[in-house]
Amino acid sequence: MPSMVYPVAFYILYIFALFLTLAVVRVRGVKRGQIQLEYFSTYAGQRPPEWMVILGRHYDNQFQVPVLFLLTCVAALNLPAGEDATFLALSWGFVISRLLHTAVHLGSNNVVHRLAAYAIGWLLLIAQWAQLVLMS
Repeated sequence: MPSMVYPVAFYILYIFALFLTLAVVRVRGVKRGQIQLEYFSTYAGQRPPEWMVILGRHYDNQFQVPVLFLLTCVAALNLPAGEDATFLALSWGFVISRLLHTAVHLGSNNVVHRLAAYAIGWLLLIAQWAQLVLMS
């Protein structure tokens, strides 16, 4: 198994952990009367508590730029870059940038720090694609 599989597998497990967290938070919120179950059918009506909204948006974020990361890694598995140590380091760097993004988004939610973590991820993704093109 190429070592490129590990950052991808880690990130997919991470997304799954976020999903489980979101599910538990929403179920507890409904049980505690913080939000009505019907809210989740249309996302209209009484808004959930802000922290629940932030967690939901953060989970949704995992299906934006990170999808491009996953696609990049799948492409690399079929190319020489998939066995390259620099590409692997860039992949782990992207994963770390997403963990930093999570820490900021679900922590202080400082927009400037969150943007920095997001931008670092983009730069790492662009570097991965540059390497894919150069090694093809």
